[in-house]
Amino acid sequence: MTPGPPDEAPLHVRRNSRFVLLLLALLLPPGVVVLYRFEPGEGTFYPPCPFYYLTGLYCAGCGTTRCLHALLHGDLAQAFASNVFAVLGVPYLVYWFVRECLTAFLDVPPPRRRLPDWAMRAIVGLVFLFWVLRNLTFPPFTALAPHRLEGRGNQRGSTMKVGTVEPPPAVTFRSGSVAMRVRQPSTY
Repeated sequence: MTPGPPDEAPLHVRRNSRFVLLLLALLLPPGVVVLYRFEPGEGTFYPPCPFYYLTGLYCAGCGTTRCLHALLHGDLAQAFASNVFAVLGVPYLVYWFVRECLTAFLDVPPPRRRLPDWAMRAIVGLVFLFWVLRNLTFPPFTALAPHRLEGRGNQRGSTMKVGTVEPPPAVTFRSGSVAMRVRQPSTY
């Protein structure tokens, strides 16, 4: 048996990727409907961010569920207020999903162009920088933390108002011009 071209993945890898993509394609539409209908917030079935819960600090992904909810309702300003990186990443994820589906199901060869290593390192560095900057407690960095824009109640057509997540109890330590928020240990 002669092996296929060097760029071609083995058969079991292609089968597994087809299964994963098919599963994703089946679960994505109902997930989008649920996200459209039910606004993320406290008291819902959406899981809280474990990093935020344990530390009281925002991770780079905090606010992504609210961001996607706002995007589904066409509220781009609120989406940016929830998570800037999520808004910027959605077009790439859509491109990736379509490209992988075309490759897996229609045997269309994937494009040969990849991001250079330095670009990948820069993106990872920007994510970590965003993670740190959104936790600073002075302007203009407070705008990077997930927040609801003024006067933007539940106006986007959600069928249920469930509230918003309040930050856990925290103490703010100040040293010069820098303030740091630290979550108090829980008593339970």
